[in-house]
Amino acid sequence: MKRCIIKILKSNIYILTYLLLPLSLAAQTFDFGWSGTELVPASTFLNPAKWTTNVPNAALGDKSIVTASADTLKLNWTFGTGNRGKWSQCYLYLSTPISLANYDLFSFNLKGMPNNGTVGFELKFEDGSHQAVVRWEGLAGLNRWANKISAAKKQFENSAVMNWSSVKVISLSVYAQASDQYVNTDQGSLSIYNLAGTSMAGWTRAGSQEFINPADFVTIKENAIQAIVNRQKSTGLLTTWAEDGTSWLYGQGLALKALSNEGNWNQGAPNNSAAISAEKLALFLINHQQPEGYWPRAWNSLTGAITVLREADGTIWMGDFPWIITGLQSYYKKSGDERVKPALQKAMALLKNLILSDGKFMTVNPANGTTYEVASCEAYAAAILSLYESGEIVLADKMYNYISINGWDSALHCWREATTSDRIVLFANTWMSYYLFQKGETQKGLDAMSLTGKVLYTNGNGELHGMDGIVPLAVWYEGTLSYISAGGPGSISLFEEIRTHIHTDGMVSHYNESLGGIGGIWAENWHSLDGTSWLYFTTSGKSPFDVLEGIPVGLNLLPTKQGTNHFSITNSQTGELKITPLIPIPKAINVRVFQSDGRLLAERKVPANSGESTIPIPLNSRGGKVVLVQIIGFEEMESYPVYIN
Repeated sequence: MKRCIIKILKSNIYILTYLLLPLSLAAQTFDFGWSGTELVPASTFLNPAKWTTNVPNAALGDKSIVTASADTLKLNWTFGTGNRGKWSQCYLYLSTPISLANYDLFSFNLKGMPNNGTVGFELKFEDGSHQAVVRWEGLAGLNRWANKISAAKKQFENSAVMNWSSVKVISLSVYAQASDQYVNTDQGSLSIYNLAGTSMAGWTRAGSQEFINPADFVTIKENAIQAIVNRQKSTGLLTTWAEDGTSWLYGQGLALKALSNEGNWNQGAPNNSAAISAEKLALFLINHQQPEGYWPRAWNSLTGAITVLREADGTIWMGDFPWIITGLQSYYKKSGDERVKPALQKAMALLKNLILSDGKFMTVNPANGTTYEVASCEAYAAAILSLYESGEIVLADKMYNYISINGWDSALHCWREATTSDRIVLFANTWMSYYLFQKGETQKGLDAMSLTGKVLYTNGNGELHGMDGIVPLAVWYEGTLSYISAGGPGSISLFEEIRTHIHTDGMVSHYNESLGGIGGIWAENWHSLDGTSWLYFTTSGKSPFDVLEGIPVGLNLLPTKQGTNHFSITNSQTGELKITPLIPIPKAINVRVFQSDGRLLAERKVPANSGESTIPIPLNSRGGKVVLVQIIGFEEMESYPVYIN
């Protein structure tokens, strides 16, 4: 049966949440998913006679035939011979143009069938002069129904120039690239119904975060950390995928932070299995760093041989490299292991050198030194965390401010996939919204989480409900757990379903089914190191984005000498420090504010003869804390301890 009555299933889950548990905080009312308006009446959309077909080369055997059942349109396609780009199209001429101006999200329900290559699906709208197009690679090979496959209007190519008030043609196509070596003939069919649209901008957003109660899941947490330990090989690496024996970089950093969280050390010596495992992994990482300061993307778990050095274009992927800095800093804070210092210093030097003065982030091809802009919000989130973990608060805030301006969609109230992409993706929103919550912009964070909770929610193959990362095709455990960890609305009901799918070894899978590479995701039902690390953080009540206490590698000790008092430092009620000269100051001064463990909180250069000046203190550093204000540039250095209330 292709349709699932999601509302009924979801209601039952909510009822179970209340009946079975004292195990969670009270769930709030939040409706996952969304319903839209059909763009074309069914009497038109489901009428084969209304559709015109087209193929590139009928003489070589290309065919396109449209049929329909009572409620489903079917495009029956045949690709002829030849190593070439192939496609099969049907398009609907609208006798009266329709307006889609008020919609910002479109979706459809679709079922394909297995084929011999990689056959994608394309949706296109035309206004007579322009074509707005979006594509999903491999989607025509999906051999089951998928509901609410969606794309934001901004995601369509040529969306900005399209006259959405006068759409004259709707086109559906399947295609295969010549690069797929699709030489022989192939055929199949694609079924589709409920092409719909909605306005995300008008959606109601949740008003509060929702968390599970960690005290109810101690056993799951302990099993998860033990499962991570059990993935360790003699090299020290943790196996990401047992099926191919590889260890991928991001997961090593994420798991190292989890192990460091749980690890105990006695005068620097590891004192439990998590600490022992953390040490082995940390030592592998510091001994396998590249000369420039980065790490390979993947290794063979058993041998330590590099399987992937860098991205295909030769650059360093900044979505994973910073996680090793985060993991090693966390390890150092807990263990005090001096052996990791040189590697961290080298990595931090590389990272900081790629951050421009305005906070823009770059990557580099180490082979030739060429730098390129980093666009991904996910990569910014990873780098910002590594800076906070390293005590580089001013630089982290600078990066955060840059991506807040360039990565936030002020119309939809969510994080964009990248500064160059308006696609709605999960990690960009769950990771970056953590910072919104920490900085007191709670409603902005909830707006973003609510939107992704609707757009990316899926029942997949009908097995369970959860989130997907890009296209809502199947349940991505890692991504869903990142949503729950961040306190996304509806998290309690989501976790109640996920917990029933935890394996006996304490791990969760990557996805709940194996679809391969399709529609922009890579879905395999393999036990996942990364997903299990997120399971640990979610059930521990911590986030990997929480900075561990302690002095990281790279910070100088606090200056303790107090000079002559040439300034009065007072704390305002608005979260600012007021710096008042007691005598004329004819020189420019540099004001730096440190928290007690040596982290630089804020820095400002004050011109000569400026009189009174202020310097803001980050919100999460206020409240019953002593900071040290350091003033440099006038006679001797002066330091002032100030209590922040």
